[in-house]
Amino acid sequence: YVGLALATVLVSWMGFIWQLGWLARAGRLDKTALRAIFLSLFCAGIMAAGLYFCAPIIQTALLDNRLVLIALVFLGAIVYFLTGWMTGLLRLVFFSRTS
Repeated sequence: YVGLALATVLVSWMGFIWQLGWLARAGRLDKTALRAIFLSLFCAGIMAAGLYFCAPIIQTALLDNRLVLIALVFLGAIVYFLTGWMTGLLRLVFFSRTS
């Protein structure tokens, strides 16, 4: 499973770098795009830290590994979207006007 996870992470980073290059070549890598990228990385970092510290507590409370995984997925989504809402990322990504 570790190899599959590593491959997924590497492909995700390659896609991210490819999209940055595409945005730069198209002249669309402006202040708004950079702010959205920075805020996304910030929200992902907060989510990762929250999951890192909450995972042992959830694993102790729930004995079944499937329940632990489901709880961590929901917790991660909640933390990411709450952080995105508080930082303005959701408003920037979903409600900004683009031409």
